[in-house]
Amino acid sequence: MRNKNIKFPALILIMLTSLLACTKQEYTIPDPVAQLTNDCIKRTIGPSIVGLPLEFAYAMALPKLNGKLVSAQVEANYAGATGTFLEHRSFYTNTSGVDVPIVVGSPSSNADKLTKMNFTVDTSAATLRYYYVIPEEARGKTVSFNFTFHVFSLFVFGSV
Repeated sequence: MRNKNIKFPALILIMLTSLLACTKQEYTIPDPVAQLTNDCIKRTIGPSIVGLPLEFAYAMALPKLNGKLVSAQVEANYAGATGTFLEHRSFYTNTSGVDVPIVVGSPSSNADKLTKMNFTVDTSAATLRYYYVIPEEARGKTVSFNFTFHVFSLFVFGSV
């Protein structure tokens, strides 16, 4: 027969652990970005199927004093099929959870494996959508992407 007294200490241990785990921590404002940053997430859920698009969100930013965004580009190891493009609008999510677009550049162009968009507004941050339609030649193969952006610097670094 099991000892019923073991349940009581275990219950106290669980209660103490949950109380300690729920301690309130002070919120601190994060440090502002001090350098160029970028990040990309895949928004498409599910399998990658030839002929269907993959959607990515590409976010890029730099401190306003360090310059402005000039262009963004994506290079794939296989040229995307018809319908591949880099959105020329940046998106933000409003308080209702709706993605709101803002035009920040000219429509993208494709040249072989490279898709490029040029900014037409002065901005130091943007989140662009990239739609890649999987080509037949990539069937059964791994597709990879290289997301980059270019900056116009307001300052000249170096010495004379």
